[in-house]
Amino acid sequence: MNNFAIELTAPTSVDITITKKCNHRCIHCYNVWRNDNENSEIIKRLSDEQIEKLKNELILNNIWRATLTGGEPLAEIDILYKLIRVLNESGIALSMNTNLSLMTDTIASKLVHELKWTNIVLTSLPGLVPETCDDITQIRGSYKNIIRGIDICQKHGIPVGINVVISKKNIKDLELIFDFITQHKVDFVSITRAIAPLYDRDNPDFFLSEDEIIYIADVLEHLNAQFGISVGSITPFPLCILKDISKYKNILSASCAAGISRCSIDAITGDISACTHEEKSYGNIYSDGLQSAWSNMYEWRNGLLINEECRNCDKVAYCGGECRMIAGTEVNVKYNLNKSVEINYQPYMSIPQITKDTVFLIAKNVRYRREPFGGILRCKENECYVKENIIVLYEKIKNRTQISLNEFLEFCEESEYLYNAILELEKMKILVRQPV
Repeated sequence: MNNFAIELTAPTSVDITITKKCNHRCIHCYNVWRNDNENSEIIKRLSDEQIEKLKNELILNNIWRATLTGGEPLAEIDILYKLIRVLNESGIALSMNTNLSLMTDTIASKLVHELKWTNIVLTSLPGLVPETCDDITQIRGSYKNIIRGIDICQKHGIPVGINVVISKKNIKDLELIFDFITQHKVDFVSITRAIAPLYDRDNPDFFLSEDEIIYIADVLEHLNAQFGISVGSITPFPLCILKDISKYKNILSASCAAGISRCSIDAITGDISACTHEEKSYGNIYSDGLQSAWSNMYEWRNGLLINEECRNCDKVAYCGGECRMIAGTEVNVKYNLNKSVEINYQPYMSIPQITKDTVFLIAKNVRYRREPFGGILRCKENECYVKENIIVLYEKIKNRTQISLNEFLEFCEESEYLYNAILELEKMKILVRQPV
């Protein structure tokens, strides 16, 4: 368990709740305050002082990416605009989680033309037909408004992903997703297992069977094969349930990053938690700073919060285990983990041999950060922990546009270590072979 997670000095990405207002009342919502209409925090708005402090803390801790969420971020559009502008100027990559029902042509146009928004917007889509969607959001017409928002984004060139949160209440409709993708262009599809909210922890609708979890993975794999779009899940798939990992190699579903490389910031109160589904606060970004709260999340990094079956599994460091918020509700889970199953996994495809004439193009927009164990490299969606020799090698070449093996040998001794380092950078797509 000492190897459950590599200890980072700070997260690389954060979720930021910019408002507690929301025009939907989804039955699976993790926001414990959503039904409290008298809660004064719902009407609070971020001040300029809070935005400045938030920005400075993200810069101080070298945060690479922030996801703006809520509540519903479009419900506080002026605050959203201000945060996008400030964080863009700070070099922090942005994404947004929204139900899109409040999206308009005016908002989309401003995002694209004034704020230069190019990143994906992930919209919650609780149901694939109006009846199911409206029933889950508890708002009539929500499905129609979400679809309108998706179409507006696509019209203005804003990449859109959909996140379908699945419980027993709507899993029967999942077969309709193929017709939905045929009719509505999206850039990414996520199908996520619902996590029982704190105020409804014992509701059996939120606990899927092992067969239902495999069914979700099968649907994602078929979507990728049929439409060629990226697919994934926010809730991780335990590998002992999937078993044949090679079959699902195109599903973007890494182990949970909460408290390991990611945390959640409630910008209204300043409270910092490891996961958005968690009620516990580890510190306050305005009074304590991000670093203090991150240090307090050690139990997320040493594996203390995963369930007993995952803790006793020799593959836990590779798999990451079951979702740690689901792990607290084992009595309701209808499957068993760690059954000593054989996990079928084919690693990286073989890479052609490197010759003295091999030329590599060097990717731009790569982020990297030094850490006590070496460092972190991020290229597009590939974020990898590497030893110091690879960080040093990248620093040598990062300002070039291309490099040949002969040029590597001008400042590196030819050795197995050099070739392995080049191959690692190639796997991360930081180096791309130039066609001969």
